[in-house]
Amino acid sequence: MSRACAALVAFLLLSSCEMPEQEVTVLKCGGTPLDENFRCPIVQRQGSELSFLINPATQKVQLTVIESNGDFLAGQNILDNCSVVDSHNWKCTDRFGNGQAQFVSTYGMFRGHFYYTITSPDPPNYYSSSVGGWRRLAVKYGVMSIADAQKFE
Repeated sequence: MSRACAALVAFLLLSSCEMPEQEVTVLKCGGTPLDENFRCPIVQRQGSELSFLINPATQKVQLTVIESNGDFLAGQNILDNCSVVDSHNWKCTDRFGNGQAQFVSTYGMFRGHFYYTITSPDPPNYYSSSVGGWRRLAVKYGVMSIADAQKFE
């Protein structure tokens, strides 16, 4: 009980601090499109934990998989084809596939909120959102639900 109280006090103190949104926990939305703020209307499950290093000068993003649960390969990737405004607003796209099976993979950060999509002209399409900062830690340690964490972002 005292551990949970200490964690809650720490999160309340951290919530008033400016924390960089560089580490996120991915939220899998399945085939449900993201809302206008790039959040999952319906979260199917938690995904991997990721970290980002943004370089506006080179317009590249380094993605590091901190902890994978099978939806991202472990290690680091450099995302190309990016448009970077700052560390809280960027978008990287990549096209892959051949013939009629053309897919667009989009990684992005919108106002400090990470999202990821794989779309094509024909279903299925896949959507992912995230929680970051102190909200990510609150979910990770069971102090806050995913639904509540998304409301605070």
